[in-house]
Amino acid sequence: MHPPVYLVFTTCGTREDAERLGQRLVSERLAACATLIPGAISFYTWKNEPRRDEEVVILLKTSAPALAALEERLIELHSYEVPEFVAVPAARVAEAYGRWVAQAVEPPVQPA
Repeated sequence: MHPPVYLVFTTCGTREDAERLGQRLVSERLAACATLIPGAISFYTWKNEPRRDEEVVILLKTSAPALAALEERLIELHSYEVPEFVAVPAARVAEAYGRWVAQAVEPPVQPA
């Protein structure tokens, strides 16, 4: 049995920023996978001003034990002053996929 899997959503203003962030979080073993979804349009209020921006959504897959570290690092690396970090527990995950996510975010074993 694998630990719970979480889907984490964030956005970036450019594809380059999204690729840099996604690759970094995967290489640091905080996310098993980062899927970029370009073409999002966001409407929001920032500093009392209405905004409309094109963004790239990043969907990160991680395990419950890695979630807090992923949040901390994402906020540290992100170019936004207040980055989106929304974590949603997966209601159902195929057993093999859940094991893969857990293994992908485990710290690498150091040789003795």
